[in-house]
Amino acid sequence: MGDTAAFTDHALVFLRAVIGIVFGVAALPKTARLREFADTVGVLTGLGPRTARPTAIAVVLIELGIAGLTLDDGYPLVAAFAAGAALLAAYCVIIGSAVLRRTQVRCNCFGGSAEVVSGIHVLRNLVLLACALTGLALAVLHRDSGARLSVEAIAADVLCAGVLAVVLVHIEALALLVGPDRTPNSNRGNG
Repeated sequence: MGDTAAFTDHALVFLRAVIGIVFGVAALPKTARLREFADTVGVLTGLGPRTARPTAIAVVLIELGIAGLTLDDGYPLVAAFAAGAALLAAYCVIIGSAVLRRTQVRCNCFGGSAEVVSGIHVLRNLVLLACALTGLALAVLHRDSGARLSVEAIAADVLCAGVLAVVLVHIEALALLVGPDRTPNSNRGNG
């Protein structure tokens, strides 16, 4: 039973760090570029400017709330994972719908971006949704696992979560590095 409790504690530290870091990193640039983010919300959802701006503000506040709630245990952590899962599910549906409609709108998920929303953004949100749902299940089912982690173990879990968060935040750039070259008349790979 001790190994299961320790694994659960490690998983919860990792998952709460991933969700907390990603939502925190997503919310902060949106506050600085709220007008651009509100425009993106409007295009993605079909909301007019009078509704898109308050919706964008609400999204930023929810993201900040989720990031903050991941710092606590018990019911606040459960709430963070539940709210994160709900928001990420909405992102998957809204962005997925835009991709299927071939809507040309810049991704403002983490501040300004030249990239148009695409399947890679849906993939990122699906990975985060899996993290939030797994964290929710663990937080509900194993609230008092009893295992105590050392500071070193927690630091290692958070470091690993930080690496995944960086990959997810910069997934557009990474996809460009490993994907096919989209420039016309490219000789990449023909050398």
